[in-house]
Amino acid sequence: IGRHRAQRAARRGRCGPAQSRHLGQGTAQRALPVRIRQKIQTLPRKTGLGVNSAEEVQGASALATDKEIRAEIDTGTVRALLLMNGGGALALLSILPEVLDNRELARVVLWGIMLLILGLSLAVCHNRLRRKCSERYEEYEGQPPKWRMLGIQLWDCRTCCLSTALMWSSTLAFIAAGLLVPFCGLRII
Repeated sequence: IGRHRAQRAARRGRCGPAQSRHLGQGTAQRALPVRIRQKIQTLPRKTGLGVNSAEEVQGASALATDKEIRAEIDTGTVRALLLMNGGGALALLSILPEVLDNRELARVVLWGIMLLILGLSLAVCHNRLRRKCSERYEEYEGQPPKWRMLGIQLWDCRTCCLSTALMWSSTLAFIAAGLLVPFCGLRII
């Protein structure tokens, strides 16, 4: 009973008689040993295979879990591309009225906006081809045929190679805009 009271007191932030409230003795530090001794239980992830049980997660869906993790990483990549290019375009659009007096500087800002819009378009196309790439892998049970271009065998199927190329092109469009605007702007000013 005494141990349970100490645990409850630690969770509520109360100190026992031997504990002090001096610097470094906050609630989190007092409750840490209790949390370490507690058994950690994880909830099974939804796999889309119907029943969401612990046996399903441990047994049949090890590959599905890996697939879900890769899908989450890819989704994060697409979000980052959209955020980078979209944020850059909005930033340049916000300064456009200020630079309209200087014709050369306005031209540089407009070129930057166009590069960032191109990057946004490439990111959206990459997202679409990423889904098609996943469908190709499902169609060929994880082994789609490699793409041969100009007699050279590439690392993946055509759809996946194009998706990867669009992702890197979107990144390069952001980098190009990020280099063009400040360097040309410094040269003009």
